[in-house]
Amino acid sequence: MIFLVLCAGALAVLACAYPLWTFGAARPATAREKLLRYFAGEIGAPEVCDAISWDAFQRYNALFAGGGASYARSDCHEAAALRARDAGLCWRVRPLVDFDPSSSHGYSAIGCARRVLRNEPPSAAGPSDAELLTAFAAMGYDIDELPREGVIGPAVDIRDTYRAAARNDAVVARAKTLLESGQEKLGEAEAAYLASLVAAATRAPEWCERIPSGVIIAEAHQGPFRDWCVFTLASDTGDPRLCDALPPARSDAKTLEAIARGVAPAIAEQLSLQHQCRRQAGRSSTGSVYGAQTPSDPALARRLLALLGQTTPSARALPPAQQADYYRQFLYALWPSAQERAAVAAARAKLIARLALLPERP
Repeated sequence: MIFLVLCAGALAVLACAYPLWTFGAARPATAREKLLRYFAGEIGAPEVCDAISWDAFQRYNALFAGGGASYARSDCHEAAALRARDAGLCWRVRPLVDFDPSSSHGYSAIGCARRVLRNEPPSAAGPSDAELLTAFAAMGYDIDELPREGVIGPAVDIRDTYRAAARNDAVVARAKTLLESGQEKLGEAEAAYLASLVAAATRAPEWCERIPSGVIIAEAHQGPFRDWCVFTLASDTGDPRLCDALPPARSDAKTLEAIARGVAPAIAEQLSLQHQCRRQAGRSSTGSVYGAQTPSDPALARRLLALLGQTTPSARALPPAQQADYYRQFLYALWPSAQERAAVAAARAKLIARLALLPERP
């Protein structure tokens, strides 16, 4: 009788620890299930794992990995738990215990919790570059539109394109025509950047004088853009005489502010842009140049490129490996954290919803 009770107890433990279909026919995880496991592990989303069938598992004997079976669905839950660093998610893992509970390599909930507490990362290999790009395309993502999610910058930096265009002789000639002909109605910012481009290319200070006096560009210099154009041109040409076009050191706003705080005038004048200009232009060449000022606003950079007859590059033209790396950076941006921005939470929720609709063969 006691023997029967012990046997019944053992069977009850096994029934709780292992799904009853462990002893049925096993099948490998499908391509879709492998992708779901990858994405769940990358963004710490256990709800993605529920779309993986319990039928996908591989049996192991008691001499390997604690015995029992490795379930694709459980592996997915463990990957999500490891990424989220949340041992509580491990209770979704089956089996609950290994045949050998002391094993550190088992596939059980207890083994999962141990690995989370050791801060181990998810370890399964991810999809190939081609598989990842195909999956994102199947979910309706466009690499050029991904920055709209608010969690990652553009794959192609428009500023790099603008810098390259500024070194093109045909582009410089086009900028001259735009400024001289007056056929195109240019805004102050557009005219200022075009003048900076021509001044840097021709090394002629008169182009800086074309910049409207009221234009300020915060990304480079808090004062007038025209003064910054002169400063950078003097530095690039090594000609301190160009600095004479700047406001005199004694009347510079920074000089006057320092004097008001009690700084001696001779020392205060060293804070002026004119003084810094002469000092930098008189230095020995270091080989580095400022060149044309590049707009920090992507929309302005696109407008300028359009005016200059240059096309805005698409990230879809990048090599597949670079595109795949960019998508991986997007997933990295969705990693869970204690202080999560609303944009990250929204982008992760959107991805989870699209993963639910991922076809069997993307």
